[in-house]
Parts: sequence; C-alpha cells; structure tokens
Amino acid sequence: MGGHAERHLPPRQWRAYGDGVDAATTERFGALAGLIASAAVGVPVLLEFLAGTVRSPGWIVWLWWGCYLGYLAAFALLGQVPADRRPAWLADRPLLAVQVTLGALAYAFAPADGWALVLLVVTAAAAAYVLPKRGTIAVVVVQMLLIAGVTFRTEDDPLNAAVSVVVFTSFQAFAVLVIWSQQRETAARARLADAHAELRAATTLLEASSRTGERLRIARDLHDVVGHHLTALILELESATQAEPTSDSSHVGRARDIARSLLGAVRGAVTDLRDQPPALQDALADVTRLPHLRIELSVEDGLDIDDATSLALVRCVQEVVTNTVRHAEATTLSIEIGHDGNGAVLLDARDDGKGTARLRPGSGLNGVTERIDALGGSVEFVTAPGRGMRIAARIPLR
Repeated sequence: MGGHAERHLPPRQWRAYGDGVDAATTERFGALAGLIASAAVGVPVLLEFLAGTVRSPGWIVWLWWGCYLGYLAAFALLGQVPADRRPAWLADRPLLAVQVTLGALAYAFAPADGWALVLLVVTAAAAAYVLPKRGTIAVVVVQMLLIAGVTFRTEDDPLNAAVSVVVFTSFQAFAVLVIWSQQRETAARARLADAHAELRAATTLLEASSRTGERLRIARDLHDVVGHHLTALILELESATQAEPTSDSSHVGRARDIARSLLGAVRGAVTDLRDQPPALQDALADVTRLPHLRIELSVEDGLDIDDATSLALVRCVQEVVTNTVRHAEATTLSIEIGHDGNGAVLLDARDDGKGTARLRPGSGLNGVTERIDALGGSVEFVTAPGRGMRIAARIPLR
C-alpha cells in the first residue's frame, strides 16, 4: 500500500536488513493474508445461499453480495497493485474510502453473520497503512460506532452487546497496533542502514586521509633529511674534484655521479608520494558493500582526480546507494565512474527499480546536487514508472 503514515515514507519503500525479506514483500504477503481472510467471509454466505437457507429477503442478499465483492476488489487493488501502476482516480485513499464504505454496508446488511466483522478488522489494518494516525483512529471509532449500533439493535442482552462491541473494537485496535509496530521497526531498520552506510563511508574516508597524511610525512622526511644530506655530499664531492687532482679523483667523480643519481631518485619518490591519488576504488567498494542489493561498480583504471573530487564522488555514491535502498525497490544498481574525454569525470548510476512519474528529490538527492554544484559540475536525474532511475553527474577536473 503506497500511502503515507505520519508523513514518513510508506513501509513498501523501505528495505529491511538482516532477515532476508524486504519490507515490500512482507507488506504484500500481509495484504494477501487479509485478502484471503476477507474472501473466507463469503464462504458461509455462499453455502447458505446454495442450500436455500438464507433468511434475508432476496434483494438484501444481492445487495450484500454487491457490497462484498466491491470490497474485495478495492482491497485487492489497494494491497496487491502498486500505487504508481494505477490510475490517479484509483489512488490509495479513494480505494480505502470505498473499502470503508462497502465494508460497513456489508456488515450492516448481514448483521446475523458474525463473520462479516472480519471485514472491519481488515479495513482497520488497511487504514493503518494508508492514513496518518489520526485518520486511522477515526476509521476505528466510526466502525466501533457501527458495531455498537447494529449489535445493540439486534442483541436482546445489553451486557452481551457491550462485550461484543469491546471485543471486536479490540480486534481492530490490535490489528492497527501491529501495523504501526511493523512500520516503526521498518523505519528503524532503514535509519540503521543509513547510519551504517554513513559510518562505513566516514571510516573509509578517514583511512584514506590517514594514508595520504602518512605519505606526505614520508615525502617531507625524504626531502628534508635525505635530500639535504645528499645535497651536502654532492657539494663536498664537487669541492674534492676541483681540488688538486690525485690518483683517487676518478673514484670521487663516480661517487659524485652516484650521489646525483640518488638525489634524483629521492626527488622522484617524493613527487610520486605527493601526487599519488587516493584509492577511490577501495573507498567506493566499502561504501557499496550492502546486503539485499546487487551493486555493479566500475571505476576507470588510472583515474587521476584530486582529493576534493574524490571525496565528493564517495559521498555522492553513498547518497545514491542509500536513495536506491530506501525508495527504488531495486535489485541491481550499476555505478560507472570515468573520464569523459573533455576534461571532466563522469558518474553514471542506474537502478532497475520501480521508478516514478514525478520525482520529488529529498535530502539525499539534494545533497548530491549540492556537492556536484560546489565543484562546478552538473547532475541530471532521469526516471519513469517501471524504468528505474538514472543519475548522471559531470565534474570538471581541476
């Protein structure tokens, strides 16, 4: 069910971790169980109808069947067909309104059939998925009043009627509380997954920063200590060769040449240590190591970028992965990073998720845009229902 509850993302858009079953699958199975329970309500009525033992007038029976079948159709659409695959007039809330109305009529037209109360319990559970808490409570209260009105009208003993109202209202409350608990758990797991990705990225970047700092320290030591002594040695050897020639002057000349060669090698090593790019592939591999999502990562060999661009790419990839996990319902995410041949580095990410007809960027995608803009680059988001999503970013090299 694709509605919102308390303004957070619907459960189907969160992917659970650790149990091997994502939230969307759990929700669809729950809706299927509710549909089966609702379908079972019609079995005793059908048996009575076929046996000719129905006591209600014929027009009431046919009216009940019309309401009941309409209820099943509305709930099947709501629970088994994703919102982005339905027309706008079959959105979640209109379907729930139809379900509430037809469920109440089906119960009212078959007051002697206690099984019809199952429809009201299923409706309460559906409302917990689609509506915010206040709306769900309102549905439960309205159905409680309906149960009270029908029960006190048909039950001779007021005490039995009151007990029936309390019992069946408790069933509705229990169903709603179970759904709310599942939503909280799913949201908590999503937050844990986000925090895990943030921690992994932070750890990776800290390790890369530490390695870079260590390389710079070694480079400074080589330059300041070894380079200084080699320079002094070369000067001493130069002075020795300019002095009065001796039989050992050839050895001094060779020693001078060796010292010069060694100084050049030290300078080359210092330059390599300073210019060595961060291990972008390793950092991205850590960020993209997540369960329940297959990530195909490709980084061009020999990609030479500065630290700021490397940091931005790692953070952007992290946001892309998090966005895919939370919203796309995808099984595969492909990420490619490389030069475009015109002095820029490209980030191309594609998932095989559900896509959407109207993209509303959240904090994650806005963060990607802000990071790319800060480096003078550009980013484009392309998506469509059933066609996944593509994020293409271009960052000019400095």
